[in-house]
Amino acid sequence: MLDTFRGLPTHVLLLHATVVLVPLACVVTVAVAFWPRVRTLAAWPVVGLNAVMVAMVWLTAQAGQRLAARIGASGLVADHAAIGSNMIWFALALLVSSVLVALLHARGGAARLGTGVLSAVVALATVVWVVRVGESGAIAVWKDVVANTTAGG
Repeated sequence: MLDTFRGLPTHVLLLHATVVLVPLACVVTVAVAFWPRVRTLAAWPVVGLNAVMVAMVWLTAQAGQRLAARIGASGLVADHAAIGSNMIWFALALLVSSVLVALLHARGGAARLGTGVLSAVVALATVVWVVRVGESGAIAVWKDVVANTTAGG
């Protein structure tokens, strides 16, 4: 199921949505955590967005495993797979932090500040990790191609 779509590896298609959705989810989670008006209107929709983001991360990883099985996972591909396999934990942490923000949004003081700080730290770590995953994937795919070609043809 997650192997190919119209002849292309599904991983390559899904990862583009994931690398957009993950940072977007991070930004809106932090906005909801710190901006009272946005929190009132969007706390639970952001939880929903984060649930979709977790599903996309999982699907992308599953498709990546299928692609690795097809092409062989050695060297740089194995490194990318190892780093990528941890992305789900960052995604889940962001989902949990957004649930805490939604549940505790009516409380003031320390609870609100604590969930806001937690969300900001988790969001920053998640963005850093998705960049690491993406960079390792780009290196695995493109390093030899760029090294063995010249610019302009």
